[in-house]
Amino acid sequence: ESAAAKKKLSSRHVCRPNGKKSSPPKYEVGALNSNFSIAEACAFSEEDNISIIYYDGITERKLSWNSVMSASFQVSQIFKENNLPNLVNVDPVKNNLELLTSLIYGINLSGRAWCSISNPSLNCATVYDYPITNKDLEMEILGIRLYITITANKSNCKSYENIAYVVSTSGTTGKSKIVHVTYNSILPNIKDLKSIYNVTGKDVIFLAAPLSFDPAAVDIYLSLYTKSTLIILPEIIKLNPSQLVQILFQKYGTSIIQCTPSLFLSFPETVLTSLVFFDKTTLRILALGGEAFPSFDFMRFGSIQEGRVSVFNLYGITEMSCWASIEKLCFESGQREVKRGKLHNEVSLGKGLSETSLRLRDNTGEEIFHGFGEIFIESANRLCYVDDEDVEEVPSSRATGDVGELINGKLYFRGRNDEIIKRFGRKVSITKLESLALETGLVQFAVGLIYGGKLYLLINENTEKKEFMRILLGKLDSYHVPDHVLQLRNFPRTAHGKLDMKALHKVIESQKNLVVPSSDELKSFLQTHWCLYSRNDIPPKMEDNFILVGGNSISCIQLATVAEEFIGQPCPEFLDILMNKSFEDILDYLALILKDISDSNKPAISTYQTNLLPSPRERQFLELFRSKNDCAIFDENYSDGSLVIMEEWSCNMNKCVDASPLLVKTH
Repeated sequence: ESAAAKKKLSSRHVCRPNGKKSSPPKYEVGALNSNFSIAEACAFSEEDNISIIYYDGITERKLSWNSVMSASFQVSQIFKENNLPNLVNVDPVKNNLELLTSLIYGINLSGRAWCSISNPSLNCATVYDYPITNKDLEMEILGIRLYITITANKSNCKSYENIAYVVSTSGTTGKSKIVHVTYNSILPNIKDLKSIYNVTGKDVIFLAAPLSFDPAAVDIYLSLYTKSTLIILPEIIKLNPSQLVQILFQKYGTSIIQCTPSLFLSFPETVLTSLVFFDKTTLRILALGGEAFPSFDFMRFGSIQEGRVSVFNLYGITEMSCWASIEKLCFESGQREVKRGKLHNEVSLGKGLSETSLRLRDNTGEEIFHGFGEIFIESANRLCYVDDEDVEEVPSSRATGDVGELINGKLYFRGRNDEIIKRFGRKVSITKLESLALETGLVQFAVGLIYGGKLYLLINENTEKKEFMRILLGKLDSYHVPDHVLQLRNFPRTAHGKLDMKALHKVIESQKNLVVPSSDELKSFLQTHWCLYSRNDIPPKMEDNFILVGGNSISCIQLATVAEEFIGQPCPEFLDILMNKSFEDILDYLALILKDISDSNKPAISTYQTNLLPSPRERQFLELFRSKNDCAIFDENYSDGSLVIMEEWSCNMNKCVDASPLLVKTH
């Protein structure tokens, strides 16, 4: 900033509710809040380097380190003098994001916590950067006028001490929770990452996460602690991967990025090659966390092979904010795993960070040292308060809901407990389906989910679907074969940068609004899926039977499900025809339903009459049994004069029971 601008800053007035004006007081370093140990590093600097860069695609705003510090002290004094609530919401500050660090640090200096969530149960002050009618206070920071309202909730809200900020969990795995994060929980992360990444004042850190996601706190505090530069961009730019990467690397020379795998995988392949991992890249640190480590061949880039770019896998939970463990991707071991096609599963969660340990426990709570279990994060000091927990009852060990596997002392992420589902009477892992899809080498992104009782697999739009399905089905058992495989151009993300499952559900719902297919489309569809689910590359002949060419009862149900979705309504006789009749019979049946749909807007009622002649399968069985004297086929009630067989009892299992017939001779 110019000398004139600095002089103007020092003489700036602050507006008070009573209309009086006063100059901001001068602060000494010793006056900083002793509870906030980052203050040890936050002092005025002789080298007044750039602390904040905000760029909206048109306008660029830069703040020097000393300007940020001066504004922080000013914010702190205003909050102290006006006795504002202990929690301050900064989420409405959208148009002046360069103020975020000054606001956050100033709030902490005043002995208060900040948040970026709106929750009526929280007693808080809210800061706006645009005029509002019900304001309780006005203030001017760095030439920008801010407006503050106070929410006084009379409910029995708990008040906690030593809180740095309040954040909510993403809610992707269940109900969102409010987490009060202590300094004891977040500061060990800052000190660890400063050392691990070797961060200096010359580094440029990208604020990738929104304030509502706790990794944002890591980026902000890390930049404060190291006097490095923080790049702040509006969400609209983050949603444009090509523009985002151009700004980060060509314009500002970003050196440290901590983001979700979803955000990283949104970068186009050509951009990664030419800007992110090329020989002259400014990037030093790429740390991915918040989701499973991606299946991506990092090792083909020379910048990683030669150690110019280090890639890390971060793991943690908001309830014990923020990161619990870290693992650096090793070139030698990583290259070996890439060849095996299992890189995404073979990057361990690494070692626990300071004052933190990871444990694996079985369903009885006992710790296990090999095999599968649930991951627990433990710490005696890194304690946070979730929802309205009592201070005395805060656990030192928290369940993550994640499944882990211990192999030779290394812990690997294997999905979530709620991603293990029952399907056809068997346990099915959605994570396993995603992993095997990635192992085909044909997709960069694969997401499995259950919607409407069906198993969906979502993959990249540019994938050769037929070849992908051929390879995938060779890897899957019948229980893991998805009912539908959809191709998406873009995978929607939440504000936290994670996959937006609700948006994906809407995508699936939109696929149901299909037009009535033609007879040619019907035949092509049936031929393709016949081959896929029978695992037979030979196109079906008209007389072929699905079971005899390789199908089974489960693949019959899967094909029937896909057919009903394609037709757009139930096909009650399809399953019976599929198992017992020919390809031609199936085609005729579906064609008749399509005709009924075309002729009437009412739901079609099937009038298909089954062929009374034995099917190929029935003829095969008859020939088999006729060759054996001690076997017979009979109906529920059978009598040949000397032998009477009656049905004793029956029970409808309401399931697909895949079992072979059993004949028992007692005498």
